[in-house]
Amino acid sequence: MSNKFWGESKKLFGGNKKPDLSYATLVLDTDESVSPSKIKKVKKKKSKLSRPKKLRKYIPEEKPDISPSELLETDKNILLVGKPGIGKTALTHEMLRLWAERESKELDYMFYFDMRETSDIIRAKNLEELLFGVFCEPDEGKDEVLQDIKRHSDNVIIIFDGITNLSSQVVKKVLTKKLLPLAKIIITCRPDDEDEDFLSGDFDRVEVKGFMQEFFAALWILKNPDKIRDVFQQCLTEEKKQMKHLIPFMCRLLNEKSPSLMKHLIPDQDLKNTSNWFFKELINTFLLHLCEQEEADTEDSGLHVDILFLCQCLYESQSPEACIYFLNKLKYRLDLSGVSVDPYPCCAVAYVVTQSEKKKICLNLEDVVISEQGMRQLFECFKNVQWSGPLPRQLWEIFLINEEQMNFVSLLSLDGNLHLLVDGEKKLFERAAEVMQRMHTKVNVCLHWDKETPACHSQCESLLKALPFISSLSFRGPVSWRQEKYHGTLEREQKRLFMDLCLKAALHDKEKNKDILKRLLLLFPVKTDIDNIFLDLFEHVKEFSSDFKMALKPFFQSAPAVWSINLSERKTSILLEVLKLQPEKKQVELTGCSHEERGAKEK
Repeated sequence: MSNKFWGESKKLFGGNKKPDLSYATLVLDTDESVSPSKIKKVKKKKSKLSRPKKLRKYIPEEKPDISPSELLETDKNILLVGKPGIGKTALTHEMLRLWAERESKELDYMFYFDMRETSDIIRAKNLEELLFGVFCEPDEGKDEVLQDIKRHSDNVIIIFDGITNLSSQVVKKVLTKKLLPLAKIIITCRPDDEDEDFLSGDFDRVEVKGFMQEFFAALWILKNPDKIRDVFQQCLTEEKKQMKHLIPFMCRLLNEKSPSLMKHLIPDQDLKNTSNWFFKELINTFLLHLCEQEEADTEDSGLHVDILFLCQCLYESQSPEACIYFLNKLKYRLDLSGVSVDPYPCCAVAYVVTQSEKKKICLNLEDVVISEQGMRQLFECFKNVQWSGPLPRQLWEIFLINEEQMNFVSLLSLDGNLHLLVDGEKKLFERAAEVMQRMHTKVNVCLHWDKETPACHSQCESLLKALPFISSLSFRGPVSWRQEKYHGTLEREQKRLFMDLCLKAALHDKEKNKDILKRLLLLFPVKTDIDNIFLDLFEHVKEFSSDFKMALKPFFQSAPAVWSINLSERKTSILLEVLKLQPEKKQVELTGCSHEERGAKEK
């Protein structure tokens, strides 16, 4: 059975006889499939529908398959989306073949642009150079042909295969219908490259399901294990990087836990022998390549994407031993910063992390984009993660910046704090204030510093609005601040932030500034009191312009009727400056100075 199977299958991989393959069908979803840029609008529209209509929208319907010829014949613009190597280019070539072999006698035009070969396309300055510079121009009558194309653009089909950006202004004008407004446009791209810039026109999205080609290729490679190391090396080259997509299939076929028919093709012992070295070889090969990229300091090394890819491979393998080997190689530091993670990769990361039961993992999620569904997957692994450093703050940023309805209560339950970066974006603080207002109880807030920050933080106004909903404030600085040369830095930054908040309150909340100041004193562990705040604040703004100080004059004049000042802790000059701003003489109780000094001060 095995010999017969592989005898037939070899025809697909280098055999002399060309197999008679039929093209896999596609699904064209013209009703509900939308680009990410249109999802928000659709949600708003659905919310206004009646309940029966809403339900009807979500009832699965069996949609008819569509063939390449039907795609070619439709008048609609088409966006072909599919994962790498799935067959998008093969589909466009099939459409080219069908167009070339049709029996129609109508005069029409079809142009195919491989967007991976962009040199000629980028150089094109106008439509003529785009159409006739990349391809051979007509032997004669070029001007007449170009004019006919422009006048009858409804007879033109243009394919942009593998589009990733709009670096060509001419291509951009074609896509936005500023050139050839009636032409039919066909775009192919990967899901990661799908962007609203490509969809400024009216495009129907088609998902290319493709051929089960990776599966059969993975079978053939496992049948020939001496080729596996070559495949690993080829995956790391630009020319054959698409072969990387075979590896998850091989990992799944080597999975000992799931039911498998592999034993009918390859003896059990052979599979075990391959599995014994396969995963270590895979991990070492990729991690070595990543280290080389990091040392080369390339602008886009792909480091984190490949770490994520290895997590997916390990998830397919369901091998705890391979996961521990992988984590040990990374010194239990999993850096996923800067990536956009779908639910499936989140599930893979959660699986890898949960295998480390004896040692906590340092997880970096800086600038990571994760959906609500993906975050639910990650929650399962947080018990195995070091809950320290920037991770809590990173998670709160992911939650706050996401437009989906995230489960803030679950995140708050992890350590009872809402974490924010002091010098973070203003919109994060505004969003945090909205979240705190919706909570049933007051929230503990932890403010993080990753560096020394300038005065007048942009988020002060949002923090002041959130004060009624804050139960307590705590503060964290970077690890470096624990060193001797940074001694006292966290305390100084706390005092600076405290004074900035006081300043903001003095400028914008003159009616309630005393209540706000008292609230701030309760929340901040600063060594001052309500009497000394006026002197602290004046010293804080002494380097500002005189106009700025004059704007604060009413605040300084609202000092208490009787002041109690300890001159051993204050600068006399600051006290005298504030007293000059008072509309009338103030009674001041001075402590911490000699009798002679007291007399001098009173004069």
